[in-house]
Amino acid sequence: MIVTYTDRGFEIVLQRHHGRLAAAILNQLKWLEADPFKLDVLFATGIHDDTYNEFEVEGIINRFKGPKDFKMESFNLQRCEALLKKGLTRSLYVALLLSFHIQFLYATESDESAQYCKSLQSLQHKWMAELGIDRDTVQAHYAILQWCDALSLILCQDQIPPEGRKLEVSQGPEARSYYVFDKSGSILSVDPWPFTDNEFELTLEYRILPRLEYQNDAVFKESLWESTVHFRKINFAKI
Repeated sequence: MIVTYTDRGFEIVLQRHHGRLAAAILNQLKWLEADPFKLDVLFATGIHDDTYNEFEVEGIINRFKGPKDFKMESFNLQRCEALLKKGLTRSLYVALLLSFHIQFLYATESDESAQYCKSLQSLQHKWMAELGIDRDTVQAHYAILQWCDALSLILCQDQIPPEGRKLEVSQGPEARSYYVFDKSGSILSVDPWPFTDNEFELTLEYRILPRLEYQNDAVFKESLWESTVHFRKINFAKI
């Protein structure tokens, strides 16, 4: 759950919707044109947070009785295992990409997470051998997933700097930095431009919860369920 405090209350973007937005960004990229693994990278990007469901997860409020932002979440072995299994139901390559994502997130968080991430290496070697693919190719595809994840998070948290200042998104598959910025007050751009079309539109769904405190998870989930869904149009255009 992505939580941003505003003067109207908590702005909430659901975790799986963030994944969908990341996939929508990837769908606009020129990096995967004619790539035989494009669909796998798209699926992995779209479901990389699918083990988190705000209406089912426990411990969704923090010690101050407010909604718990995703940055407050820590390594959870059961969720990581569930994510890999979910990936395997799509394709072996989807699961492989998700294993790279788990390592990106948790390789240095704790002794437990580091040990788990290290244990994934033998599984990755096995899967790459079965797929007949090398690590450099997987890392390039994962860099695209991670780039889309990063840009989606920037948009979900409304972190675009004012006055046209540039914010680094992440490095793309060719280890080159990309920057997002407000082009004209209502149109965003990325430099250098990595997309197929010269302009396109994305839609972000969010909810506003005016209350600052919730007695327990059940009360918060009910408020979230009953909240109105708002839509924010995000337009991109080439410089």
